[in-house]
Amino acid sequence: MGLDIWFKDDIKNILLGVEVANASLASYCCEEEVQAYRDGFKAALLATAVSFGICQFGPRTEARRVGSQTALSAVVEQP
Repeated sequence: MGLDIWFKDDIKNILLGVEVANASLASYCCEEEVQAYRDGFKAALLATAVSFGICQFGPRTEARRVGSQTALSAVVEQP
């Protein structure tokens, strides 16, 4: 029986994929409630990234635009 091993880059790519999917859905709405949901969603992704040691929580953890999608700079750019 083999071990299931996930590398940090694998987890980072999974988190980014989830972020892109959520950003795509949210791009059709600009209501305040949707933006509040997105903020919470991004916070959950960031918490997951911090939990796996992919990034550290700090001043570089703000959201930024990547192409036409948003992504967490803390996940995209490791400190």
